[in-house]
Amino acid sequence: MELPAPQRVTVEVLDTAGRRVRTLLSGRDLAGGAHEFVWTGVDDAGVPQRNGIYWFRVLATGGSSGQKVVLLR
Repeated sequence: MELPAPQRVTVEVLDTAGRRVRTLLSGRDLAGGAHEFVWTGVDDAGVPQRNGIYWFRVLATGGSSGQKVVLLR
């Protein structure tokens, strides 16, 4: 993810029904520039998730975006 300027950011993983599976980052101030987030395929309780399609949702003070990801083990 590339931020044009410093922003407060939340990054979540959602299932195809729109339910939050994992919060990777919650309301953290990040500097402008490139940032990378890694999801290990588990939910917030540490339970491994099924193979399938998920979404990364990025909420920032400058807007929001989404990215489809495929989990394959």
